[in-house]
Amino acid sequence: MIHFTCDRCRRSIEDDELRFSVTIEVQVAIENDAFPFESTADQLIELEEILQQFDEEEREEITQFAYQRRQYDLCSDCQREYLKNPLAVEAISRVGFSEN
Repeated sequence: MIHFTCDRCRRSIEDDELRFSVTIEVQVAIENDAFPFESTADQLIELEEILQQFDEEEREEITQFAYQRRQYDLCSDCQREYLKNPLAVEAISRVGFSEN
């Protein structure tokens, strides 16, 4: 049997309870005219050629920086709270910094 836990509140999600899945993708936003490819070229091949110029560690760092995908399980209560404030803007605005 598969067991699920809410990634927000850490409560166990029972089999008879609704479970919500949230997928977040973060990727570099690049304007088409700023991309270093000719519009008629196969962009994937050219991208691979550019990446081959770097060593494996540098390629991994670039890839992790350019694109990340995360998936989270939420219980019903946390799903409602997440939808109210998905970017946690309220939590950020409550943090105060001095004018130093």
